Amino acid sequence: MLKKIVVIILVLSLAVVGFSSFSLADGRFNRNPLDLSEEQQETFKELREEFSQNKREVSKQLREENLQLRELTLAGGTEEEISQVRQKINLLQNQLLTVRTNFWESLKEILTPEQLQAIEDLEKDFKAGPTRDKWKQKGGFERRRPARSGRFNCPCF
Repeated sequence: MLKKIVVIILVLSLAVVGFSSFSLADGRFNRNPLDLSEEQQETFKELREEFSQNKREVSKQLREENLQLRELTLAGGTEEEISQVRQKINLLQNQLLTVRTNFWESLKEILTPEQLQAIEDLEKDFKAGPTRDKWKQKGGFERRRPARSGRFNCPCF
């Protein structure tokens, strides 16, 4: 019984170590992909906290106004009431966009041109999505069609 427990613990610990070293080798857990300095990291943290707080406040107001619009629509509110709520929603959406824009403008002020270029490159890769070439380079699996057998030999299935 003791041997089984030791073997199970050994296998689990090897699996955890293997997984973590594989993931770290792949670079997925890189917490500082832009090589930010300590000062930049502190400033970024402050900017992110301020952005999160502002976004949270505006988003909360936006949810409340959307809920009010839904209630007015379902309850048969007047066109004037519905129009006023829609105007508030539009203002809040614009305010949310302004909060995002201000965050990115503040972020641009603390980054070097190389770091800004790295962000643009990361954004292009993200928008492009995974491609077969990228998956093959990382050791991913190529999609294969299952063998046809039985009564579904028709290529339409």
